[in-house]
Amino acid sequence: MNYCKKKNGKIKLGGNKNGRGYCGWYTNKDGKKIFLRSKKEFIYASYLDKNNQHFLMEQTIFEIGEIRYKPDFFIYDSTYVNLLKIVEIKENRKEAQKYLAYIEYFKNIGIIYEVIYNTDTIKRKWLTDEELSLWTQQYIEKYPKYDMCGELNPMFGIKHKESTKKKIGDQTRKYMKDPTIKQKQKDGLKKFWASPRGIEIRAKNAEYQRLHSPRISPVIERECEYCHKKFLVKQNNPKITCTQSCCAKLNFKKYGPHKINGKLSYSTRLLKYLKIIQPYLQNYAYAEALIICKKNNLIPKNFAMGLNIIEKYFTNLQNAIKLLEDIHG
Repeated sequence: MNYCKKKNGKIKLGGNKNGRGYCGWYTNKDGKKIFLRSKKEFIYASYLDKNNQHFLMEQTIFEIGEIRYKPDFFIYDSTYVNLLKIVEIKENRKEAQKYLAYIEYFKNIGIIYEVIYNTDTIKRKWLTDEELSLWTQQYIEKYPKYDMCGELNPMFGIKHKESTKKKIGDQTRKYMKDPTIKQKQKDGLKKFWASPRGIEIRAKNAEYQRLHSPRISPVIERECEYCHKKFLVKQNNPKITCTQSCCAKLNFKKYGPHKINGKLSYSTRLLKYLKIIQPYLQNYAYAEALIICKKNNLIPKNFAMGLNIIEKYFTNLQNAIKLLEDIHG
């Protein structure tokens, strides 16, 4: 799959049994340059040229009920003013069936409209194998230069109505609920980013970030909302504390005890029991106060909260006591 340079559009590599995807620029016998999106469109364009017919592609958008529709071939008289016929080229009978319903609409507005999906007879009668091979080969050689952006996009000039967007969204959500589809997409993305093209894109993105990141999001100095120290951070980074520890303490101060799976976190329980020990610290060292509280069953005897644990979570005992004062006033 070839990803385009401008807006990540993509074009098919073709090569399946119907030859769909062999797109490219084509100049008709009147010197008008048009873009064809498949081998079948090339077959029909060649047929029109060899029968001295004048045509352009995708000239008008028609609103048919809730549908906005841009047909393929617009066939004119020699002046390219009077429209003689519109022809839609589809891949198979199933796809063509939907467009056959538009015949009545075009009949009512006085336009002859046809849907063609089988081009085998035209191909055998009007084209040689060499002509088809040349069209395929030029696509293979030039496809990295093609993109589907701007006027080359099949949806150029067409905007979906809100009802259509809703239908697309509902169908996409339904589609993505299938675990097989999810896994298929995951595997496809993994395979693409491991491919030479994916590695090339990643390298370009990394280089772009390296060059433009200082401009897009310069490094600024910010004050930690908990300890009020200055720290450096990128401008578009919402970080408001200098460390993860300060973030946890600030959240505790703002929102109270934090629970994990319905239980208080270890640091929260440390502070809870430290509040019980705190009055004893006026007359005893921390280790002695801790023993007294455990002997009197004020805190669980098997709960580890020696000074080494306090230092692990709060740097030192003074920080832990200060945090308690901040929380409880």
